[in-house]
Amino acid sequence: FSSTVKVTAMMASIHNVPMLGYGATSDAFTDKDEFPWYSRVVAPDRYQAKALAAALAPFGWENVATLASSGASNGCKCTEAFGSAARLASRPLT
Repeated sequence: FSSTVKVTAMMASIHNVPMLGYGATSDAFTDKDEFPWYSRVVAPDRYQAKALAAALAPFGWENVATLASSGASNGCKCTEAFGSAARLASRPLT
């Protein structure tokens, strides 16, 4: 999904056409130098991962499973970011 958004966001930038995205969560689209005409209504993976880790922390769980498709870069990035956020929250979530 992000690869499709990347191409259309680049075209929007070339033609100075505003583009509003609803699904791409890659941090790449936060770069306003590369995508000045692209905005989104969904948070990047890193923010979603921090929120998920914070929401699960009060339960005190030591093990949490996450699923992502190996062919989809967006799901994998969110899973990695979640693991990092959980470790930073001093919870040994895996």
